[in-house]
Amino acid sequence: MIIEFICPNGHRYEIDESKLTDTPYHYCYQCGAKLSIVNIDSMVETNLEIQVRDNISKWFKSEGIEATCELIERTRETVGEKIYGLYKVELQRRGL
Repeated sequence: MIIEFICPNGHRYEIDESKLTDTPYHYCYQCGAKLSIVNIDSMVETNLEIQVRDNISKWFKSEGIEATCELIERTRETVGEKIYGLYKVELQRRGL
């Protein structure tokens, strides 16, 4: 995944996620200002969607389709409406 950074002076950088270090802060090569992530909302959304797909696939294999659907319904209040909605969309995409 490509992560886009921007500094307060408008310099933009695109860095592949695999090339990032464990350093929590990155600085502009041109002016030295601390960079911030431009597309963090879409990154989080994409990662959540991937995790939901992976979880459902894993649960289908280990627990079965019916048990997976019941599990998602039982945990609705625990995970919150946003996450529950992602699970429902994925189940609908799979025809359930």
